[in-house]
Amino acid sequence: MPHFNLDIFSRKFPIRKKFDLNLFIKLLNKLGSPYLRLPPTIHVAGTNGKGSTIAFLRAIFESAGYKVHVYSSPHLIRVNERIIIAGKEIETSYFMHLVHTCEEYAKYFKELTWFELITAVGFLAYAENFADVLLLETGVGGRLDATNVINNPLVTAITPISYDHMSYLGKSLSEIAYAKAGIFKTGTPAFSTVQFKEAAQTLVKCAKDLSIPFFLEGQDWNIQENQGKLIYNSNLTCTDISLKGKHQFQNAGLALSIASFLQNIFKLNEIHLKQGIASAIWKGRLQNMTSTFLMNYLVKGSEIWLDSAHNEGGARALIESVRNWKFLPTYFIVGMLNHKDPQGFLLILSELAQRFYFIPILTSENHVLPEEFIKIISQKDGFIASSVIDALEKIAKFSSSPVRVIICGSVYLAGDVLNMVENQDEKTS
Repeated sequence: MPHFNLDIFSRKFPIRKKFDLNLFIKLLNKLGSPYLRLPPTIHVAGTNGKGSTIAFLRAIFESAGYKVHVYSSPHLIRVNERIIIAGKEIETSYFMHLVHTCEEYAKYFKELTWFELITAVGFLAYAENFADVLLLETGVGGRLDATNVINNPLVTAITPISYDHMSYLGKSLSEIAYAKAGIFKTGTPAFSTVQFKEAAQTLVKCAKDLSIPFFLEGQDWNIQENQGKLIYNSNLTCTDISLKGKHQFQNAGLALSIASFLQNIFKLNEIHLKQGIASAIWKGRLQNMTSTFLMNYLVKGSEIWLDSAHNEGGARALIESVRNWKFLPTYFIVGMLNHKDPQGFLLILSELAQRFYFIPILTSENHVLPEEFIKIISQKDGFIASSVIDALEKIAKFSSSPVRVIICGSVYLAGDVLNMVENQDEKTS
């Protein structure tokens, strides 16, 4: 079975500046309207934390024995990661069959995007296979996102909103929040983490316009951190939280608020909630890489972490987490795509950075050249490296004592690193 190359596949389809779901719905109707035959659905939008929130929800449902479909993006290593069918990645042969089916019908609709095609593949897979619940993550925004063709989700949820994809969603937090709130539906309760005032006001107004219940962190539910423990609504204490980082307490809290609301429907109990928070897996999110072969390039006592942070909100969450750890000189290895905002991202990381090492993202043509980073940053030492390995070698030459290295800037970069580690493990096994 040939390997599916998303870069090559995506070149077949146009890049649209203005989105309209009518064409996509026409395609889905040609395919038998799979979006009308989905399992009970939890729809999640936001800027950061969507994937982590879904990972917690998935672990909660699976701990109770339920079968779970998941749709998420982007992927880290394999495109199959985007489509989870009853707990397992979609098989490549089945995926390719569905891709070809969708392409046959898509040729009649010339303006469709590749993301709409992949979403159609997911909807077909979910409609054809049983699950108790579907966890559905938006791509960009919400209101005109391909996932937003569903009519009656169980609940909708909004993770932290910050600046990202402004060319599509708007320049202000209010405009971005309005786009995210597009997933709200009449008759469907909505949940949200605490938000910046401007975004929160917009979400509240959108919910009020639809006359739907809106459960906001800090008003309708709350979380506390106490010596590494997560306390939800003062009556549920999770002693273990599997995903690292201070921001994950908020994502876990959002998952708990949704699961608690649905407890009677799905027969979830306190044990399931705690087990889910303790067992969730979401790679590339403040993931400890110290036990991998990458440590061979650094002195003993050093640490290596991998994170998918790629915007200001992600950078802030990353910094707030690392700031609470034991002190080690912190070096950042950064690669980014060229439609992001490297200046704002690096400004926040500069609060902790000892040095920056800038690298290209070799699996994407649309990356920021390392030389461009040097022009942006002046208040910190910045250096060019050809790869993660080259950057680690340069850090080792500069410092003979233990350091903390954080690799970040792009989901694509995180995927490249995980792929490299995975291939190395296969060679040594």
